[in-house]
Amino acid sequence: MRTLLAISLLLVACDPAPSGGGDEEETTSGGEGETVVTVEQVDPDSVDEGPITCISSDDCPEGQRCSTPEGCNVPRSCEPLRPCTRDLVQYCGCDGQTMEGSGSCPPAPYAHRGPCES
Repeated sequence: MRTLLAISLLLVACDPAPSGGGDEEETTSGGEGETVVTVEQVDPDSVDEGPITCISSDDCPEGQRCSTPEGCNVPRSCEPLRPCTRDLVQYCGCDGQTMEGSGSCPPAPYAHRGPCES
């Protein structure tokens, strides 16, 4: 009987689980010697999932462009706009054709800098 009474008292003293909501912070306060727990609820839509992959700049949010790293089978990702230099550099395109473009903003995916070998 005493065990049943002790369990009942423990159940009454426990706080219920937090209910869902927005970006709330809930703190349970305890007496001396008790642990205080803080729980922050995070909006799943606000979690950063990393860079946005793209095929062209049309796939990127406003104010960003699709970056073109060296290599034909490398993933491309959106990055903030930056000024392109006015110099012309040759690139060997992934289609085997030599193309020219800015040294800081390649015009399309490319295998390597410099002309394609015949």
